Amino acid sequence: MNELTPQKLIDNLKEKVKVEFVNLIPEKEWDEFIKDTIIEYKQEDLQKDLRVILQGEIKKIVIKYLNEHLGEIWDTKAQRQQLNQELKTLILALAPEILTGMVSGSIQYAIEALKNQIITR
Repeated sequence: MNELTPQKLIDNLKEKVKVEFVNLIPEKEWDEFIKDTIIEYKQEDLQKDLRVILQGEIKKIVIKYLNEHLGEIWDTKAQRQQLNQELKTLILALAPEILTGMVSGSIQYAIEALKNQIITR
């Protein structure tokens, strides 16, 4: 025989309130609410899961590429790190732009200062 405890009474009351609350909502609206809630939940979960999977796969691809193409090389003869040939080629190809970007502002400033000194004399 089931003994009636205050907690069982509360649980029974909660269950009856739930049932009555659901019964107050028209069946069509309730079904639409449930359907919309499930769809929204699935879409949010799917987007989160997809984002995590894609980030993981992209990270693997990037790390693999960096290791294969731009990773460091240890020169055992010289006992030092050596620049990867692909990275060296890339740096040499971009060297004019890199150098121009690094010194152009300073050179332009020096030329302007020299021009201003000549003009003001």
